[in-house]
Amino acid sequence: MEMKKYLMGPSGGTAASMGAFMEHFVKKSEEDEEIHLVPEMWRTLCGISTRSLIVANKEFVSGWSKMGGSPIIPSCKDTNVFKIKQPDGTTVDMSYAVHAFCRNFNGTIAIGGGGTTAQSLALHKEYGLNFIVPLATMDNDVLCFDNVLGFETASQNAGASIAACYNDAHTMQRPTMIFCMGYDCGRLSVNATKHAMTKYGAEIDMLHIPETQTSVEDVAAQINAKYKGGAFTIVISEGCCKSSEVTEGTHKSYSTAEYANEIMRLTGIKFKVLIPDYMQRSGNPVEEDIELAKEFSYKTFELIDLGQWNHVIGSRDGEIIAMPFEEVMKVLETQNVSSDWYATSKVSLDGVSDILVK
Repeated sequence: MEMKKYLMGPSGGTAASMGAFMEHFVKKSEEDEEIHLVPEMWRTLCGISTRSLIVANKEFVSGWSKMGGSPIIPSCKDTNVFKIKQPDGTTVDMSYAVHAFCRNFNGTIAIGGGGTTAQSLALHKEYGLNFIVPLATMDNDVLCFDNVLGFETASQNAGASIAACYNDAHTMQRPTMIFCMGYDCGRLSVNATKHAMTKYGAEIDMLHIPETQTSVEDVAAQINAKYKGGAFTIVISEGCCKSSEVTEGTHKSYSTAEYANEIMRLTGIKFKVLIPDYMQRSGNPVEEDIELAKEFSYKTFELIDLGQWNHVIGSRDGEIIAMPFEEVMKVLETQNVSSDWYATSKVSLDGVSDILVK
């Protein structure tokens, strides 16, 4: 019986339940299937990492389901990861090294988000390599799906952080800004704010997400209209710092600190600025993510058995689905963070619509 060999590993940032996916995948593998785990996936495949492959077995991955993030080191998420800058300033395309590395394997399971999908599609087109991408991103910013690995864990972690920050603001009776992760998409901020309000009883006053395209001046005006002194809490998605001002079709970008300072300058209100940052993505995966990882692993093997490589796996309307790379990239290349997001993102604003910055 011919041994089938697969590469597998995270290719971008870490997200809770990556370990759960890898554990379930390895445990479901058959005796004629050999799984090679790839630390620092793209760097390893380019031949510029000193780390070695790990041949996985069922005992080796035992317990990974309960581990936060990835048990093996993820690699960079740069979309130009294969173009390596040399000391003399020239650039070398290392994608051929990836081809040389992968060609003796039946396929690669690259766990990641939109960047991973783009990178995998490029390698498939150039060299005919086979990939499957189980989506794992805490931002959940690939809008043809409504749930991916790590999102529920991030929502609950971020909600707990928001609630803790709210408690401090309420106790100290001071205005507070809380910046939630989510660069282009407000899904995490919406779900985390709901979680803080429903589970912990946090009384959030305002929620600002990038999809509304509200200028920083309008945000400040709405704060001034609502703020009556004392405790006041506004949750702001990090993506708002990029999309807060549009001039002739271009975005004016702020750092988190610059954006906070601009609001304080415009409102005249001295805010306490709190950034939970990586606490939002740390910790062990919640049960919902562990179960989702198991279902993603089943779907991955289904695709392999059917010979349907070069697909992205995600969840939509409660169903695990797979879409070809090209279809997902069409969405990624055309999706806009704009006011019509409410109809296309399938994220309910029930419970937060009255506090949303318009």
